[in-house]
Amino acid sequence: MGHLGFLRGSVFASVVGLSGLMAATAGAAETTGSMDAAQTSAPLPMVYDTSRGGGVYGPTMSVDAGFDFYKHGGRPEMFAAMRNRGITAARIVDTGWLDGNAHKELADEVRAAGLAPVLCMFPPTHHGLYKLHPEWRQLMLGGSDGKYDWRTYLCPSRPEVRAVLAEETVAALKAGGYAGLQIAEPWFEQWGGPEMDDGSPRPGYACVCEVCRTRFAAASGGVDAREMLTKKDSPRYWRKPANAALYKLWQDTRVDAVTSMTVEIATEVRRALPGTVVNVMVLSDARVEPGKIREYMAIDFERLIKEVQPEILCVQDSWQDWTQKGLKPDFIRDYGKLYVERFRRVKPDLWLMSHADIGSLAASKREWPWIQQFAKESLAAGFNCPSFYEWSVTVINVVGEGK
Repeated sequence: MGHLGFLRGSVFASVVGLSGLMAATAGAAETTGSMDAAQTSAPLPMVYDTSRGGGVYGPTMSVDAGFDFYKHGGRPEMFAAMRNRGITAARIVDTGWLDGNAHKELADEVRAAGLAPVLCMFPPTHHGLYKLHPEWRQLMLGGSDGKYDWRTYLCPSRPEVRAVLAEETVAALKAGGYAGLQIAEPWFEQWGGPEMDDGSPRPGYACVCEVCRTRFAAASGGVDAREMLTKKDSPRYWRKPANAALYKLWQDTRVDAVTSMTVEIATEVRRALPGTVVNVMVLSDARVEPGKIREYMAIDFERLIKEVQPEILCVQDSWQDWTQKGLKPDFIRDYGKLYVERFRRVKPDLWLMSHADIGSLAASKREWPWIQQFAKESLAAGFNCPSFYEWSVTVINVVGEGK
């Protein structure tokens, strides 16, 4: 999904419970991903490391519950179809619209199908809180109040934001009785850094709100972050060689905010719900600009692993990869070469999950043999199991339903 969640734009509903929104209709079987007898008679193979028994540690499929696709009922059959295709966990995506009843209904259906229910949240995105608290929104260099692509961003530099995001996550986990939590895409925008190729400020780069600027000024002896990032005639301009340490300090400040938010959420979840499996999803830079993810997105792989101590680390495919129409499933081997040994040096028992976007754009829709081969390539690359985004596009493309 990453930066190009184009499917999301028109499909979100203000979900306050799924019973009415997703009531079954007369033609539900034709539009929901339920399979015929031939398609459900025998499980299809999905290769993964079975040493932890599957469930949250096995092949995982996302369900983005805000999509129109899921409004038509038939979800029990859908989850059974996932199971019969080798999936062991269903990852329920919530970006701040689902209430407790919706979580319970979805998670119960996942469990009834023999799958492990996993909650997937995208902090600091939370559409409900974004609407309620405009004062918590990020501020991008271009002036946007925390909106980029499908996401609405709250500022993780604010202690109150971190605390409320942790509370909301715990409440959702309790409501659904989820077995696991994925903290997905905890970052600041934007890939490419603070400047465009033509030298102008990158509009979506964040965050330069008052709180972030105040924190940086306190750490830097009074330097204004916006001036440093945008004013080429400033003695503090970030591209001047003499300011390399200053720009590094700015990067550190951003990393501190993202890492602190992720740690706080995981800590509160473990305190309130011991035994919840924590999964952190980070974005790959392996085949784009290796080593730049920290500077651009404030993702510090080692700090997140060391300080959060996730049971699972999911390495998300970069949008520069998954948007390729002819992408081969063995691309994940490049990720394995760069990351597997590196990450396990920090946490030897870390369970590594790969990730493939299998249809957020027409060009990136993958056939089921591609998906199966990706699972095999993931294991060969050193990952323990695969994961995928997202079921509805898989069904429409592979099974031929939902048309």
